[in-house]
Amino acid sequence: MDLCWCCVGPLGYICGYIPSIVSVNGMEYEFQRFQLPRTISRAAVRRLLTERAEYGGWELARLRLYADGSRKVELRRCIIRVQRQLLPDARPMV
Repeated sequence: MDLCWCCVGPLGYICGYIPSIVSVNGMEYEFQRFQLPRTISRAAVRRLLTERAEYGGWELARLRLYADGSRKVELRRCIIRVQRQLLPDARPMV
């Protein structure tokens, strides 16, 4: 469930999907950033992040907790590029 930059999630958070690819230590990552208001409980945030990690393949890159109780979350996931390889004597099937 990837949201675009203009979507508001079911818990009232604002999601910012960043489709850009960033290379870190030779690995390529895509990032998703969103802000959570202070009204969302710690348990709800934990559930949200766990679901994103289990079902979307996201990992937590950064979490900032501000004095007013709001949170900014940055998730990332590794992009695995599969290159097509044909055997030298292989012919395409028709």
